[in-house]
Amino acid sequence: MGNVNSAVSQMDQATQQNAAMAEQVNAAVEAMKQQIDRLVESISEFKLAETSKVGAARVERPSPASARNETSGPRSARRAA
Repeated sequence: MGNVNSAVSQMDQATQQNAAMAEQVNAAVEAMKQQIDRLVESISEFKLAETSKVGAARVERPSPASARNETSGPRSARRAA
């Protein structure tokens, strides 16, 4: 009977330790989810800001080659080139 009680006591301790570790893992997972959310938000803001600046720069500024083509000579000369 003593052996059974000892085994049950050891199983109870192991179960309590497992439960405590599970709670720690759950807390760590929640903390990581929050960090991931903050990182995703930061990255998405960075990409949007960079993309809009680059996109605006491309739309507003023609390349030097196209600017030369549009300002030099008559249209017929530009078509021939």
